[in-house]
Amino acid sequence: MFLLHELFFEEKLFRLFSDKREKRKKMLFEHKNFLILSSREDALVYKNRFEIGKKLVFKSRM
Repeated sequence: MFLLHELFFEEKLFRLFSDKREKRKKMLFEHKNFLILSSREDALVYKNRFEIGKKLVFKSRM
């Protein structure tokens, strides 16, 4: 997996990545035919520019 700089310009992914309301840092990875937009709290999985799943890493913080 590696960081995809060129995909920051995709309209939907760029909006998600640069949302100023969220103070969480996110990283964008490619794995086979999937894109993974990940933060410490959750991960969004995309295939062909459509969201196909969301994984919550931490359900609540203590």
